[in-house]
Amino acid sequence: MRRGAFAFTDAEVLARPEEHRDAIEWLGRFDVVLANGVGVADQETRSLLQSKGCRLFLYFWTNGMYEGPHSRDPPYGDWCEELVSRSADQLLSPQPLPSLSGQPAYYFDFTSEALRSRLCEELAAARLLTGYDGIFFDYAGEYALPPEVVELWRTRHPGVPYDTAVAAFLALLRARDPDCLIFTNQAFRSDQPILADVDYDLAESYATSHAWGPETEVGGETVRETYFRPWSGHLGIEEMYRACTEALRRTPPRGELFFLDYARPRYRGAENAVLQRALDLEAIYYSYCAAALWGHHSFCSGWYSGHEYRGPLYFVDLGQPLGEGPEELDGAVLREYEHGVVVLMTSLEPVEIDCELQTRPGMSLYDLFASTWLERQGGRFHLRLAASRRALSGTRHPIGRVYLKARRL
Repeated sequence: MRRGAFAFTDAEVLARPEEHRDAIEWLGRFDVVLANGVGVADQETRSLLQSKGCRLFLYFWTNGMYEGPHSRDPPYGDWCEELVSRSADQLLSPQPLPSLSGQPAYYFDFTSEALRSRLCEELAAARLLTGYDGIFFDYAGEYALPPEVVELWRTRHPGVPYDTAVAAFLALLRARDPDCLIFTNQAFRSDQPILADVDYDLAESYATSHAWGPETEVGGETVRETYFRPWSGHLGIEEMYRACTEALRRTPPRGELFFLDYARPRYRGAENAVLQRALDLEAIYYSYCAAALWGHHSFCSGWYSGHEYRGPLYFVDLGQPLGEGPEELDGAVLREYEHGVVVLMTSLEPVEIDCELQTRPGMSLYDLFASTWLERQGGRFHLRLAASRRALSGTRHPIGRVYLKARRL
């Protein structure tokens, strides 16, 4: 077992620790803890988590500020209103513009030296005030801008790529606050070197998601189940992860790229007219295996389900990956590690795999999901996987499994 690499939590957990003691204790087992929005831990909670080895990040929307009252929690504050009312020349437009969330927003003009300097001052001061380790820059890059904003930028600054200006801002922050850890969301998408001054980057919904899953009408309510991205085809797991790998070869972050997925509840049908919701453990394993095929860490959040996983999966020490990458088999894809194996189904048909693994004599395989042992047969291990069926829609989805190399006591 090892410390977990990355965890995602509701900002309310950190802002209201007295109501979430168990969650705080569990988060203390991870190296990097990211919250879903604005909300700052008090000094006691922050000190507790950092004493356990956690690195904490303040939330900041990279591209601008939404219209209306702003949070008083750092890194936001009075400076937001001052920027709009007194320094509109540092914004792309003095009037609010559309955003992908649907809420009107003011967008930063990152070509402005005064703006870049002001943002660096405010972010560095907020980090000093809170004692946090770094800043999380949500939606870092042109990919997250609506078409109207992209067009306005190109009209005002022809020949200056938006992401080049963002990269210059992050480089300035690095120079102003060298101890600040910089965590971006999906900056790997850019063809500009945004990641040159970034410690961690994030990819979202590459394996599972709260969106796009099958819907079922239950008692007049539309219920959506977890989406499991298929292995092949357009925007399949293979295409998405390989494209991401190629992007990282151009400009990797200083540290890691983490994968964040989401799950809906695992519904069990209605009992006494009440829909039964449970943890979608299949989604958690599927997310973990998809990232592990390429040697990455993932976290599958239950933010949309009300159920968070608290099991051992994220603390398993698989050791170093063996071989150059995922091994595609008939109906599955596999990656062997020093201390285990991850397998992901590539279709909905049952699959059986006979594999010869690098294990020491007398070692067996432990199926972490099923809590069962697999013994070597004729010098090989025999793995069986079958698609899982959703209770409400009745549709099936592929599964992922983790097997640990261990000596059975």
